Amino acid sequence: MNEVAGRRVSELPDLITIRELSVLLQIPVSTLYEWRTKGVGPTSVKIGKHLRYPRSAVEAWLGTLLGTSDG
Repeated sequence: MNEVAGRRVSELPDLITIRELSVLLQIPVSTLYEWRTKGVGPTSVKIGKHLRYPRSAVEAWLGTLLGTSDG
């Protein structure tokens, strides 16, 4: 399983905030917002006014980047 910032992706909550994802991937929040508008990066969902990233989407996206099928 993939590790991000020393933490296994499988240990993350089911829904990850943009700030949590930013810390885990060690990239700026602004980059995640930019990727979202361009359709790049993991799939995100809006819950009311809140943006969340399903852990399964993050795992799948990382798996694609790393060339693995199990995320």
